[in-house]
Amino acid sequence: MARRAAASVTPVLWLIVIVVLILVYSPTLDAVD
Repeated sequence: MARRAAASVTPVLWLIVIVVLILVYSPTLDAVD
Protein backbone atom coordinates (compact mmCIF):
# COMPACT_ATOMS: atom_id res chain seq x y z
CA MET A 1 0.00 0.00 0.00
CA ALA A 2 2.75 2.45 0.95
CA ARG A 3 4.67 1.72 -2.24
CA ARG A 4 1.58 2.22 -4.39
CA ALA A 5 0.85 5.54 -2.66
CA ALA A 6 4.45 6.68 -3.11
CA ALA A 7 4.35 5.71 -6.78
CA SER A 8 1.25 7.86 -7.34
CA VAL A 9 2.58 10.82 -5.33
CA THR A 10 6.05 10.93 -6.90
CA PRO A 11 4.96 12.36 -10.31
CA VAL A 12 3.13 15.15 -8.46
CA LEU A 13 6.26 15.95 -6.46
CA TRP A 14 8.32 16.07 -9.67
CA LEU A 15 5.74 18.40 -11.22
CA ILE A 16 5.93 20.72 -8.20
CA VAL A 17 9.74 20.67 -8.31
CA ILE A 18 9.78 21.50 -12.03
CA VAL A 19 7.30 24.36 -11.59
CA VAL A 20 9.31 25.79 -8.68
CA LEU A 21 12.54 25.57 -10.68
CA ILE A 22 10.89 27.36 -13.62
CA LEU A 23 9.56 30.11 -11.34
CA VAL A 24 12.98 30.49 -9.70
CA TYR A 25 15.04 30.45 -12.90
CA SER A 26 12.71 32.45 -15.18
CA PRO A 27 13.44 35.84 -13.51
CA THR A 28 17.15 34.95 -13.58
CA LEU A 29 17.04 34.21 -17.31
CA ASP A 30 15.08 37.43 -17.92
CA ALA A 31 17.66 39.38 -15.93
CA VAL A 32 20.52 37.82 -17.93
CA ASP A 33 18.80 38.78 -21.18
